Amino acid sequence: MSPKRILVCSPQVPFVHGGAELLTNLLIRALRDETYESELIALPFQDYPHETLIRNATLWRLLDLPADVVIATKFPSYYVSHPNKIVWLFHNYRAVYDLHGTPYSGYSRSRPDDFQLIEWIHKQDREYLLEAKKLLTISANVKTRLRKFLNLDAEVLYPPPPLKERLYCKDYEPFIFAAQRLDAYKRTDLLIHSMALSPGNFKAVIAGTGPEELNLHKLVKEKGLEKRVEFVGKISDEELLKYYARCRMVFFAPFDEDYGFTTLEAFQARKPVLTATDSGGPLEFVEHGLNGWIADPEPSSIAAGIQQIMEQSELASKMGDKGFEKVNPMSWAKTISRFREIFRDLHL
Repeated sequence: MSPKRILVCSPQVPFVHGGAELLTNLLIRALRDETYESELIALPFQDYPHETLIRNATLWRLLDLPADVVIATKFPSYYVSHPNKIVWLFHNYRAVYDLHGTPYSGYSRSRPDDFQLIEWIHKQDREYLLEAKKLLTISANVKTRLRKFLNLDAEVLYPPPPLKERLYCKDYEPFIFAAQRLDAYKRTDLLIHSMALSPGNFKAVIAGTGPEELNLHKLVKEKGLEKRVEFVGKISDEELLKYYARCRMVFFAPFDEDYGFTTLEAFQARKPVLTATDSGGPLEFVEHGLNGWIADPEPSSIAAGIQQIMEQSELASKMGDKGFEKVNPMSWAKTISRFREIFRDLHL
């Protein structure tokens, strides 16, 4: 008999709402549309000071959840104990995995406390992920990390793009659009540096807020790009749809992204995506010269891609059509259908 009550588990950083939070809400909505009674279980997440991570993880372990199935998402929600635990992994705690040793981590094995914490997280992650009746990931990139760091296998189950049915294409106006949280690892600064090397009658429009916002504004002034780079801040869904509909191309070149809804949204709006060779998730969809441009993660290479596409609106249109063909078959109905199969296979 199919389960009726499903709890989706996800940590929540107070006042931060990004792709993971959006995906969690979309999953719950899709489950409800398929007649499942579904609710969100969210606990506040804090990773500073570092020792608080153990407390965060322990809180999840202590929960007793009254549901037929729980679907855990990202660290440390998969520490939850339940006889019918399924993990659809958005990502591990990246600071002690793929980001460790980069400027985006904040942890060092040379510090005894950090070393012990890293070892503890690795050990607990493997133990509690092994409890899952089924282990899924949202991308091949996340799956590869699991295999590399924890020697675990998983099935890739791609979520469809948000706003899928509402995204549309109106024109290919001469501006680049970037919509993302302004964090360092999203590398919005690469776009600004590249614009300084890209002469032309076109602009870059940057939507989003975040800790790097002030630094990015300063960089624009230093480069003398006030008339060519526009910050529009936090925007509504309606405004987001309009920017996607009108832009000529979308810039999305984060460092080793888990998945990246931006890529799918751009393609659904028939716009090519400019990404980087080390951007992770977007590379599962962007094909160089076919539906977008893959550049080295440095300004001159990205500037060359910008010039190539911005100077040819017809090329942008052809690439955008190819991107649309790639992602349009995706749907929440197909995603939930796979969950139904998993429930049946596990006799839930």
